[in-house]
Parts: sequence; structure tokens; C-alpha cells
Amino acid sequence: MKIKKINRIRILVLGALLLGAVTGIASASTSEQPPNVLFILVDDLNDAVAGWDGHPQAVSPNIARLRSAGVSFVNAHCNFPLCVASRASLFTGVYPHKSGYSAQPKSFRSNPVLKESVTLMEHFRDNGYTVMGTGKLFHHSAGNPDPSIWSKIDGKPAYGWSADAGPWSASAKRPGGGWGTPHPSYPEHHSDILMARLSEVPIHPGDEKALPSNHSGWYLRGKPFRYNGPDDRDLMADEQHVKWVTKRLQKKHDNPFLICVGFHRPHSPLILPDEYVDRFPLDSIQLPEILENDLDDCANILKDINHNYRRLMGIGGEREVKRWIQFYLASVAFVDEQIGALLDELEKSPYADNTVVVLTSDHGYHMGKKERVYKNSLWEESTRVPFIISAPGIGKDATCDHPVSLIDLYPTLIDLCKLPQHPNSKTGRTLLDGFSLLPLLEDPENGRWDGPDVALTMVREWYPENRKPKDMHFEFTVRSKDFRYTRCSNGEEELYDHRKDRHEWHNVADESKYAKEKNELRRQLTEMTEEKKQTGF
Repeated sequence: MKIKKINRIRILVLGALLLGAVTGIASASTSEQPPNVLFILVDDLNDAVAGWDGHPQAVSPNIARLRSAGVSFVNAHCNFPLCVASRASLFTGVYPHKSGYSAQPKSFRSNPVLKESVTLMEHFRDNGYTVMGTGKLFHHSAGNPDPSIWSKIDGKPAYGWSADAGPWSASAKRPGGGWGTPHPSYPEHHSDILMARLSEVPIHPGDEKALPSNHSGWYLRGKPFRYNGPDDRDLMADEQHVKWVTKRLQKKHDNPFLICVGFHRPHSPLILPDEYVDRFPLDSIQLPEILENDLDDCANILKDINHNYRRLMGIGGEREVKRWIQFYLASVAFVDEQIGALLDELEKSPYADNTVVVLTSDHGYHMGKKERVYKNSLWEESTRVPFIISAPGIGKDATCDHPVSLIDLYPTLIDLCKLPQHPNSKTGRTLLDGFSLLPLLEDPENGRWDGPDVALTMVREWYPENRKPKDMHFEFTVRSKDFRYTRCSNGEEELYDHRKDRHEWHNVADESKYAKEKNELRRQLTEMTEEKKQTGF
């Protein structure tokens, strides 16, 4: 009995030691923190940034700095070149033509398909991440249409500053400023092309009864914006976002985090501190290469959607177009410095070595080509976006020219952060349309990717007086490595050979020598767009 008792004790001790060893191993493995994510979304940032073969005078050293730390997808495209639809698609992982959500004036949560979707933020939050955000991420309701997607900190959603494109000029009509408010120096300017220095503090002349003195000056978020000089002023909205994120990076986080920041510049109106405008003297500005009568061989249904280029030409000709480019480049330089400030803070933080950084834009922007100064087209300047991913264990200073799109971001972050591959729907149906870019991050040149050989982008016609939204059709384009093929709802086609024609000046859709390429791209476009819509919830 005595021996048996001793043996029993030995067995219990040995069992405890083994259990402790196993527990220790488990603790060590579970203590390995999943990577954090800093997601930077810049509004209306086209491929003009330095290093993307865009405008030769672009200055963006901090975006270049991030490029050197990760993989740049140099043939990346949005799925819908308009803020509303692009952002909803990006964060839900659902193609716009499958949800039917394009430019509706309501939140994406009103859409029958997207209201059932689990957003990127929700998926991270539901899998142990602290999810925080500030600025313009979604489009409606000041960029934050659904407070429930953010983590709760001290009982409140972890969302910082609302989106605001200001500061704005005040007027009798809109005392707090806002979209459509003219600046007294440029009363004829549409808000899409409004340009002003911060030093040009607006003072609206007029009857004091109609326009009290407190309506003069700049306004931000409906409140007076103080400007007494370049060194004595309130922070711009994008500067406020940097400050908010900085405070979060300086805190200790027990859980991995996802921080999303939505910068507004270079979105219009282009109101900027003087120092950025001064970096680009007007007389030195280069106009983009513009082909006369470039629209002659384009699909008729895609023409004349926007008139900003003609507005600028009517105001002051090419010099006014140059002035717009001056302010756009200044806006890029401004937001680049905000990005640099975020990267500085991340590098100083304890999270520097374990954070995925993503930088992209919701769509591109025309700078005069195709007689456009706007977005919402199916041509390269409108669809192409900067797209950079820097992550632990991923190669640095690498480029990938395989066509990809923003729809691929959601599944890529799932893979990078080793989250569950989940059904992206509150009703249990899988809605993610994209493919993880992880194979291309691991091997940018030869990675075996499961995704398509083309990137898909679409637009939807505006609402003419004689048509109703239910009658509207999507128009589609696909971008391969060497070609862009567009097929419209009325049967019109465009084909551009990027090996010879990076400006997309010559539509070769009707040339017989390109029949093979056109037919193959038409097949791929049809295969991607004629799938049944994600409905029936």
C-alpha cells in the first residue's frame, strides 16, 4: 500500500509537471500577438503621386517611403470610381453590381444586400481586435453611418473626428459653410473646382441684416475656424485625424488593433495652407498630355458625364486648368505630410514591428485627360489607385504589376491577420467577392494567385430627366496587364493597348488584328458580371 501511494504521488506530480509544460507551451503560442493594422484611405488620390508614372511634378516622399517598406500594386484599380459605391464595396467585400449599390443618397445599410454584410471592421472586432477609426471611411453621415461597427471604449464607439472637406466659406445661405458654399473671391466656381489659400479668409460683402458679421471667415464642422496666420490657426480636418491616431498609438493595447483613418485631401474644395501652394509656382505647372478630340472614338454613352474641365476652360483657359493642377498637387503634398506624421508615430511606438500598413484611395481622378477634371469614368486615370501593403515578413521595396482591385483588400487582411475565413453575411451566406493577395505579397513577380487575370471596374449612368433609377445600367471595364476592354450596356466597346498607348488615346476595338484579345477580354468580363446578384436574404 505504501509503495502504491508513493507511485500515485509520483504520477500526480508527473502529471502536474506535464500539464504545466503543456500549459506553458499553449500560453507561449497564444501570447504571440496577431499583427495590428493601420489602414490609410485617401480621398480622390489618383496615380499622380511620385513613383506611379503620374504627374511629373508630384511630391510625395512619405508615400514613397511606405513603398520602400512593402509591396506596391502598380496595376491596382477601384471597383467603382465614386466615393459612395467604392467605399461600400471595399469595406463589405461585395462588388457594386452584385449589391446594386452605386450612388444612392442613403447609407449603404439601406441596401438589401449590404445591410446583411459583415463589414471589415465588424469582422476584426468580432475576432478580438480593438477597432478604431477617424475621418472619411464610409461616405454618408459624416463618414460614419453606423456607429455599431467600432469597438466600444468607455461605453462609446471608438470613432474620432467626423469627415469634413472644409474649412468652408460662410454665406448668408449657409452660415456655417458647407458643400456648395462659394468663396467670395471665386463666386462663379463650382465646389468641385473651388481653390483657395487659407490666408484668403472669406469676407462676404452685403447687408448686415442679411449677412451678420459672424458669417464671415472660415468654418469647419459648422463652427468658426480660427486663422490669424500660418502659425496661429486651427488644425485642418486631416491634421486632427493625425493627432487622434497619434494618441491611440501612444496607448497600451491589450488586444491587437485595427485603426482606420480616412484623409479628405485631395478631395475638393481645395482649401490649403499657403505653404503647400507656394511649393508649386503656377508658371512652372505642366499640363498633362492631352490629345485634341480625344473623345471622338470613345463610347458615346461614356462621354460628357462631368463638366469641370469646361468650367475651368471657360473661366480662364489652360491657365485655370494649370491652377487647378497646382492646387491638386499641393493637396497631395499636404496629405503626404500627414501620412508621414502617422508613419513617424508608428515607428516610435511599441507596435512598429508588428503592424500591417495599408495605403490606398477610393478611386483615381482625371487631371484634364479625356477633357475631364473629375472621377466616375472607366478610363485609367479614374480607375487606377495607389495601393501599398507593408507587413511583417513581407518583402520590401517590391512591385507587382498583376491587375488587382480594392475588392481584394478584405480577404487579404483576413489572411495577413490569420482571422477565420468567415461567411461575410449576418444570414450565413458568403459574400466576399475578392481574393487574398497574400501569394502576390510573398512573391510579387511569380506568386500563384487564385484571383482573375483582370481587374473589374464599373460605373452607373447618372439620372437623366427621362429615366428613373430602376432603368439605369452598369457599364463595365476590365484591365489586364496589357489591355483595357470596356463594354457598355448599349453594346459600344472600347479597347486600349497599354503596351503602345498608356494614355488610352486610340480605341482599337474595331481593328481586326485585336479580335483575339478583345474576344478573350469580353469573355472574362461577361463571366465576372453575369453571375447572379447576391440577393434573396
